[in-house]
Amino acid sequence: MIYIIVFFAGVLFGCFLIGLVIREKAALEEKQKKPDEIMNEWNKKLHSVKEERKQDILALFKHQDQVSNADIQSKLHVADSTATSYLEELEKEEKITQVGEHGRGVYYVRK
Repeated sequence: MIYIIVFFAGVLFGCFLIGLVIREKAALEEKQKKPDEIMNEWNKKLHSVKEERKQDILALFKHQDQVSNADIQSKLHVADSTATSYLEELEKEEKITQVGEHGRGVYYVRK
């Protein structure tokens, strides 16, 4: 009788170990993704964040008639170059228009 109990305990323990090995193997395969797959995922996340921030910029025009680079920097907590990049993209998409050539007097209006 004790042999039967020991046998079944061994079988259960073996199944448990096999399950652990299968899960660890799957986790290891996930970590060893190809660099291209990792970069594609990262680029999708960055694109998503960028699009959300551009929508946030357009939402500012609901409360303001004009928006400056400094406004974007302070509202979104981004660097000057990042704010400039967002504004340039929105301008290329013809959603906003730049008023002024350069410097602190430049601001943007919604089309």
